[in-house]
Amino acid sequence: MPKAIDARSLSDDKLEEKRMTAVKLHKKGESIKAISLILDVHRITVGRWIINFKTHGKKALIAKVRGRRLGEDRILSEDQEINLKKILEKECPESCNIDSALWTIPAIQKLIKSEYNITMPRRTISSYLKRWGFSPQKPKKQAYEQNPKEIKKWINKDYKKILAMKKKENAEINWCDEAGLSTTDHGGRGFSPIGKTPIRKHAFGKRARINAISSITNKGKLRFMLYEKKFTSGVFIKFLNRLIKRSKKKIFLILDNYRVHKSKAVKDWLLENKSNIKIFFLPKYSPNLNPAEYLNCDFKNGVLQKPTARNKLGLKTAAHRQLTIIQRQPYRVKSYFRNKNISYAM
Repeated sequence: MPKAIDARSLSDDKLEEKRMTAVKLHKKGESIKAISLILDVHRITVGRWIINFKTHGKKALIAKVRGRRLGEDRILSEDQEINLKKILEKECPESCNIDSALWTIPAIQKLIKSEYNITMPRRTISSYLKRWGFSPQKPKKQAYEQNPKEIKKWINKDYKKILAMKKKENAEINWCDEAGLSTTDHGGRGFSPIGKTPIRKHAFGKRARINAISSITNKGKLRFMLYEKKFTSGVFIKFLNRLIKRSKKKIFLILDNYRVHKSKAVKDWLLENKSNIKIFFLPKYSPNLNPAEYLNCDFKNGVLQKPTARNKLGLKTAAHRQLTIIQRQPYRVKSYFRNKNISYAM
């Protein structure tokens, strides 16, 4: 599951809005843990907001001006800080003629030298970044082939058409994706003395794999099916049959452009069942638009945090248990849709 955001990185308006929402949800009976998942903020932060509200009332939720004014007693002026932040947020190093894949401190040093002819020490840059709410993060993958125009069209036109059709046909929108797990998958983090990397044991000689296909809705509903062999048209059709059998409404299924999803066998099946289900495809190379990807991340992390399964049965049991846990927590599924890339599907 995506890591909770640092509330300090939010603007005053957004921070105040999240505090107000947290209090409203708490009054409705939602737990601190549930609110944390819904708002994508650490549960300790949410707990502090609730306590402050109970102690000081609504005034404790109002955002206050934090820190010194931009440019005050600093190397960069206010305008320079604003401009630099814009570049770091919206541009990549390549577009600024800097030989770096990501905005690292050396890359930012070169940018500042190029923009303002200022040679700034690494430590000073670190202080600026921390003050602005920037932190070192593992990057998401994005294909060069991804077409921004297609994505914009999908969000502003295509998806809105689907919503109109959904209302007209009284359908339920489901988002679908596949995921795989192996007994040799490496994941999770653990504390260990500096310089002594922790060891996680795997049964490399008896490698086993289990796969899952799932669909979710923005109302928190999750349906899934485990399968052991290769993903084929037959496997996909089996899942689709289960999906329509257990649904009281027509299904609008949104997924990626994987060739199995477009096979002749699947097209023939869809034609026979057109009154029960219809499929829509996301823009190519755009997994970030699919909330089911966030389910897969949550699912895999949950399994990999537990002791490693040593055989197929153990792996299958662990996978089924984790998906069932998520299935019983609708608020957890809803939280995937709060990511800024997915919020259009709320």
